[in-house]
Amino acid sequence: MVNVNMRIRLRAWVVGFSLLLTALIPAGSVSADTNGTINVSIDTAAERAAISPYIYGGNWEFNNAKLTSKRFGGNRTTGYNWENNYSSAGSDWQHSNDTYLLTNNNIPTDRWSEPGVVVSDFQDKNLAAGEKYSLVTLQAAGYVSADANGTVTAGDTAPSSRWKEVKFKKDAPLSLTPDTTDNYVYMDEFVNFLVNKYGRASTPTGIKGYAIDNEPALWSNTHPRIHPEKPTCAELVDKNINLAKAVKSVDPDAETFGLVAYGFSEYNDFQTATDWADVKGNYAWFLDYYLDNMKKASTQQGTRLIDTLDLHWYPEAQGGGQRICFNEDPANIECNKARLQAPRTLWDSTYTEDSWIAQYFSSRLPLLPKVQASIDQYNPGTKLAFTEYSYGADNHITGGIAQADVLGIFGKYGVYLATVWGGGSYTAAGINMYTNYDGNGSAYGNTKVKAETSDVENSSVYASVDENDDSKLHVILINKNYDSPMTVNFDINSSKNYTAGRVWSFDRSSANITEKAPIEAINSNKLTYTIPALTVCHIVLDSNAAPILYGDANNDGSVDALDYSYFKKLLMDPDIEYNKALDLNLDSTVDAVDFSILKQYLLNIIHSLPYTSENKPPVAAISVSPKEAFTGDNISFDATASIDPDGNISIYSWDFGDGTEGTGAKIIHKYKAPGTYTVSLTVIDDKGLSASATDSVSISTATGDNSNINFEDGTLNGFVSSSTASVLSVTSEKAFQGNKALKWEAASTADGKLDAVVNSSVPVIDPGQTMTFRVWIPADAPIKTIQPFVMPHDPSWTTTEWFSAWKSYDMVKKGEWNEFVVTRSLTSDVNLTQCQFGIQVETSEQGNFTMYVDSIDW
Repeated sequence: MVNVNMRIRLRAWVVGFSLLLTALIPAGSVSADTNGTINVSIDTAAERAAISPYIYGGNWEFNNAKLTSKRFGGNRTTGYNWENNYSSAGSDWQHSNDTYLLTNNNIPTDRWSEPGVVVSDFQDKNLAAGEKYSLVTLQAAGYVSADANGTVTAGDTAPSSRWKEVKFKKDAPLSLTPDTTDNYVYMDEFVNFLVNKYGRASTPTGIKGYAIDNEPALWSNTHPRIHPEKPTCAELVDKNINLAKAVKSVDPDAETFGLVAYGFSEYNDFQTATDWADVKGNYAWFLDYYLDNMKKASTQQGTRLIDTLDLHWYPEAQGGGQRICFNEDPANIECNKARLQAPRTLWDSTYTEDSWIAQYFSSRLPLLPKVQASIDQYNPGTKLAFTEYSYGADNHITGGIAQADVLGIFGKYGVYLATVWGGGSYTAAGINMYTNYDGNGSAYGNTKVKAETSDVENSSVYASVDENDDSKLHVILINKNYDSPMTVNFDINSSKNYTAGRVWSFDRSSANITEKAPIEAINSNKLTYTIPALTVCHIVLDSNAAPILYGDANNDGSVDALDYSYFKKLLMDPDIEYNKALDLNLDSTVDAVDFSILKQYLLNIIHSLPYTSENKPPVAAISVSPKEAFTGDNISFDATASIDPDGNISIYSWDFGDGTEGTGAKIIHKYKAPGTYTVSLTVIDDKGLSASATDSVSISTATGDNSNINFEDGTLNGFVSSSTASVLSVTSEKAFQGNKALKWEAASTADGKLDAVVNSSVPVIDPGQTMTFRVWIPADAPIKTIQPFVMPHDPSWTTTEWFSAWKSYDMVKKGEWNEFVVTRSLTSDVNLTQCQFGIQVETSEQGNFTMYVDSIDW
């Protein structure tokens, strides 16, 4: 959401005028404390290329993000039956065939029987939102849901009565009313239904693209009831060829998106496919094999079959012992810093991230140049899409910065379409910086130009113009430095002479995009701008900006006593429109302060307009209580004594000295380990200046367990299980802290689910807060996944939310305590006043095992 106040704000300027006048006597030039200087060069004549309008997309609507493309996809769509609108959750949820896609999209029950209503609803909403590209997933795994009768057992694996077989071509007349009594669902009939309803892809309302299913290398894991065997390379290529032919036979204008790979292991060897060794030959990786075979098939067919290579990218980069996406802890400083650098893996050959990909497959990085090289060699002209990607921390400033950085990279390197998976306030801000930076639909230019920074670690820069019009230069400028503002020296080579600039930004104080003070001092296309730490700016430089005579209230071409009188009258009317010529201190408002500046100018107290007084830095102050405590104790940190002498403090940022951070004027923190910690507070004022203060705390090891939930008193503390297959008790056999823990004895089954939960009549944790679980996990147990969770809900369970920290069994430490951190999103509904929390376990086969749970904190 953009908050720009462009109207007069009336202030009480008469009372206390002499005090105000005294405060405005000049004390020197504008300055800011900076720890770094970088140089940015932009050349509007170099490296010009169109930016695809479809890279600013999503998989669903979220947080008022202005999207340009939308995808109907994901695990749920593999088993979607367009004839009856049922779908399968697969291993994501009890292998359930159900009506989830209908209920989750709030489709009225009286429409549930309409063929394809889930996709019709999707397309109708996209058209209403003005989104330019709709991508619809077609089913290729072999079978789709025949019913909505819940869990499908292993004995009902396809083929069975629970499934309908998918055929790509009907080889019979296509019907707009499909036969739901036969045993087949036809993909060409599905496409024909959509073409009949919305027109061909070449029309304004038509579906533009079709994806060939979703993450096929994982079908045997995500949908074992549909495709129990691992797919082979040859099978995947055959399905892509024949489904693409079926699509093109109905709508030759539609674009096909092929492969739809889940991640690097699928790019590399199709998840160690059983036939990879047989087909590998001289191919460097599976992408080469796939592209080459699709090219050969297209040549044989006489038409391109796959228009776009569709990849998913969830970075494996880590920091602070944690992956930057999936259940990340936004308080983990090193993880957050790793997130800021992670986009470099897309393009920067000098950067090495901390990940297994970089360690073992560095020859395949940076990703975009390597993928493009494969396309150029084996199937030139194929477009590239990322239809799922996420850099995590959707509601944290580093997530917003990474999102803005990645979109700049996608535009610079020619990605055709991208749809983010997830969404939160900062992710939305990262998108809106390109699609709606001023809140009125203004967008980044459609043609990228050369832009470089001297410091790629601490900054990123991207620049664009409109195709045939260089009069406005758009610059996305990012300060990735965690602590320090950066002074940026711009040198712009252009046929246009830019004379003024406007700036919009978001930072760690808020995901709201706000307009900042304009840029006035541009000389021969050179300027200097200071950007605060952890900030994204969209700068628009204008070569057609009319010269502004500041102080000319009556617009007669001079600044004199008449303007003083005219200005005085204007201040009496609170509804007068904003007049930039009277914004004499460049704060985007016109008020008594500006009137006072004009008076001083006319009295020769100040000698030029506009005028801004020197911004004074804030003063940081810390209060810590207690300063000596035990592990697990609540320690209060208070920064409310901090002041800003000439404005407001907008950011309170804490570094607790243990690798974690927090924000807010008051905050509570717990230390997990003993030691003496130096705590650092950074306060930043509303003009970007900062100040810091430090203090220390001494932490000793607690003799017992002072976690929010512990088992020292011998009770279960409200833990129950929904199944007799779990037996819960309190034991002294193991303990994370203190002497006792919850013992969980489990009897497992194939594809089983076990749980241990607490039902609370209060919310337990607020939006933005975390809950930490400690779980001891045995070795050689028939466990597939472990998922601690927090589920806020209303008293009737009509509305629920789900937050979890999922790990597969191969990701956890065996025979040791594991820590899981669950974060309740900042955007979670505060009206959900009750909560269930606990641990879910999926099992792989029949057996018995024992886990332990202890020391649950929030």
